[in-house]
Amino acid sequence: MRIASDRSDAWIAFEPMPEIGASSFWIAASLGGREVSYGDIALLRKDAFLRDLQDAKAAGSGRVTLEGTYDFRLTVRFAAGRPPVVAFYLAECLSPAEPGERDFMRLALQGSFPLSSEHGERLAGDFRALLG
Repeated sequence: MRIASDRSDAWIAFEPMPEIGASSFWIAASLGGREVSYGDIALLRKDAFLRDLQDAKAAGSGRVTLEGTYDFRLTVRFAAGRPPVVAFYLAECLSPAEPGERDFMRLALQGSFPLSSEHGERLAGDFRALLG
């Protein structure tokens, strides 16, 4: 699943990784020409997110957050008369610079963008299909 802005360089994509686990996903994001991706992110409290997303969309206002491992988070904000806004934090964990080091490096991308009208309309259904 890919959700995007009207700008071609602002999007976030999810791809299930069932070979790892039912809640595991490869997630990639792009903003302003910068891209980050990471696999094996487990998404947490999916049922609550789906319920709250549907409620906020129906109300036309509110903020709903989906969290995952490796500090991943995605927030959808609704405001009456405006397209939904997606904010996210995604970190790509990189191997240690030196053999034997235990600390991993991270390349992170954090930002937000308004959804295109097409993605805003089908957002709840797309997430239900992906996470349900």
